[in-house]
Amino acid sequence: MSSSLPIHVVILAAGQGTRMRSHLPKVFHPLCGVPLIEHALTLAHNVGARDVTAVFSPSARSHALALKEKFQDITLAYQDEPLGTAHAVLCAKDAWGDADGIVLILFADTPLITAPTLQALVDSFQGNETQAVCVLALEAPRHPHYGRVILEEDGCHVARIVEIKNASADEKNVALCNAGLMAVRARDLKELLPRVTPNALTREYYLTDLVELARASGKRVSYRTASSLEVMGINTRADLALSESILQTQLKAKAMEAGVTFLDQMSVYLSMDTVFGQDVTLHPHLFFGKGVTVEEGATILSFSHIEHTHIAKGATVGPFARLRPGTHVGEDAKVGNFVELKNTHLGKGTKVSHLTYLGDAHVGQACNIGAGTITCNYDGVNKHKTTLADGVFVGSNSTLIAPVTIGQGAYIGAGTVLTKDAPAASLTLSRAPLKEIPDGATRLMSRQKAKKAS
Repeated sequence: MSSSLPIHVVILAAGQGTRMRSHLPKVFHPLCGVPLIEHALTLAHNVGARDVTAVFSPSARSHALALKEKFQDITLAYQDEPLGTAHAVLCAKDAWGDADGIVLILFADTPLITAPTLQALVDSFQGNETQAVCVLALEAPRHPHYGRVILEEDGCHVARIVEIKNASADEKNVALCNAGLMAVRARDLKELLPRVTPNALTREYYLTDLVELARASGKRVSYRTASSLEVMGINTRADLALSESILQTQLKAKAMEAGVTFLDQMSVYLSMDTVFGQDVTLHPHLFFGKGVTVEEGATILSFSHIEHTHIAKGATVGPFARLRPGTHVGEDAKVGNFVELKNTHLGKGTKVSHLTYLGDAHVGQACNIGAGTITCNYDGVNKHKTTLADGVFVGSNSTLIAPVTIGQGAYIGAGTVLTKDAPAASLTLSRAPLKEIPDGATRLMSRQKAKKAS
């Protein structure tokens, strides 16, 4: 989405979040695999923001700096004292103070807001030079906490916003409530924000005061509405869990619309960036962490845990598989039960059917990896690579000590401890000689029974 008016986004992320009962700042708690603040950053991108400023508490500085490393185009600002929403926006003035267009003010703890809702706020300014502010409202009759949006007589414009603690009995009966988010014309924000005075009760500076200040300056204030679901804020772990449930439902609905079959959608966990092709089948009890793509026709069987992995067309994974970061499962490949892969590439048609660990490995096409095979990729200090060419057969219970390369069509016998490269088409095996002692079992058991009796 985009607008002919430049959009500058300020994200308020300085709340203490004390009700989360956590050492982690509230806005860095994950929702569908993504920290709350990143949901707000995605929204800013989706509405075509020219620049984004996030306002944090100084106590969250280390987390904010880490975020800056990931999203280098954002600007960081800090609110040294918790003096209210207007004060927080003022702390970001260096970013928007000389801007033109619209300043869109978001909260980092309302992740269910959609881009079309925000776009409606911005679009309200088109062709309306007398408008200074557009506030986001919701219908919430008799809500005990939300401030009330009091309209002018025309029913189209906002006269003022009344905090619930200051509302009269009649005002409390107003169903239109303040959602908190707003868009302000940049030039008006620059003029009006310094005029906000502290609240008599809390001594905090509230953004909602911009409404009356704008009206006193002869400017108009409009409003747009959103559902109560969209504007739900996250203040507690229960709020976070509810938002997780809502967003998971939305993600799965989109996946099903795209052609994914869930055998039990309630027991499958998705991340915000999980990508599915058509005709993917998902069995019950699955976890998809960040960075997972599953191409068309693939099947994921129960109790599999997958993150930062690409699964190609027609592949089968699970049950009880763990695919760790850096893994690629090739077309029509099979990863079976109790198999763990880490930073490993499986070629087309390769089978790793059971009880195997492959780490830092590149396995070619049409290979077969027997049960109990492991790559010894870590020497206590460094990681090493194991490379298998196409058509390699690795027998059960083999140990591949990296760095090691196995040539095309080679056969590694069961039980082999491979310590050097195996040439193409070779048969390589290492076994202790089999020793047979006639009548040995009878004599051994006699000795053991005599020992026990004594």
